[in-house]
Amino acid sequence: MNSLNQARNRYRHQQYLMASESDQQVERLVLLLKGLDEILCCCEGAVEAGDLARKGELVGQGMDIFITLKQGLVSESSEGASVQPVLAMSSRLNKLYDHCLFLLSRTTLGNDLEALAAVRSVVQQLIEAWSESMVASS
Repeated sequence: MNSLNQARNRYRHQQYLMASESDQQVERLVLLLKGLDEILCCCEGAVEAGDLARKGELVGQGMDIFITLKQGLVSESSEGASVQPVLAMSSRLNKLYDHCLFLLSRTTLGNDLEALAAVRSVVQQLIEAWSESMVASS
């Protein structure tokens, strides 16, 4: 199973590198979110199996991705009137990512499958929304 995961990760990495210039950022974001969803799915399995070490590893990976997503948001130091809508969306996404980090910490502390399911739901909605934006821009 581990070699299958490694092959899948290599394939995803190759997809990531080959994304076209025009849709590169959104495609990479969608790939990252799909990878996050897979991590969360595996985490759910680890919680159900009582594999605390694996659960901790997967929650840590999920948290790292949310932290990376937060770091990629537009900061309030950006200037110009055209930046205001982007800043508003960045602020909302920042709060959403913080909430997901909080829920993942609940999963770590108490094996909270409901919190994990809530995070997966958010991630799946983000995947859908960003995927739709790619189709609309084509």
